[in-house]
Amino acid sequence: MPNRSRQTTATTLALAALTIPALILGSCAKASSETDPAQPHNSTAVITRAGSTILVSPPAGAYMTALLTGTLTKGPGGCLYVEAEGARALVLWRHGTTLSEDGQSISNDGKTITIGDHVEIGGGFIDRLPAVERPTDCDGSSVFSSSAP
Repeated sequence: MPNRSRQTTATTLALAALTIPALILGSCAKASSETDPAQPHNSTAVITRAGSTILVSPPAGAYMTALLTGTLTKGPGGCLYVEAEGARALVLWRHGTTLSEDGQSISNDGKTITIGDHVEIGGGFIDRLPAVERPTDCDGSSVFSSSAP
């Protein structure tokens, strides 16, 4: 009987090893398949209003957790940046972020920040913009992918 017990335990562990990753991957796929009718799925949106431009990411199931601190500014080409100590980062705003009609503020999840506001934004620096070319008027070598406005 001890061999049968070991065999049952080994089979149970093997099934768990296969099932748990499938459940995790399935939940990730579900989170990333949510869409906003205003923004195409899996593409970065470039939104321009009243001379201001923001970049908004496609839906994501996970976010980076670094902190970017500075002032929301409007730079060359009207792109909104976060600037601190003479350096500026172009921000790829989290999915669902909107730009006000007057181009002076952005909102997401009931939070609004306005040009000139001191901001602390979670996220992380990325090497390139996903699924979109950087607007030619938006300069800066640093791109920060935000997890919240």
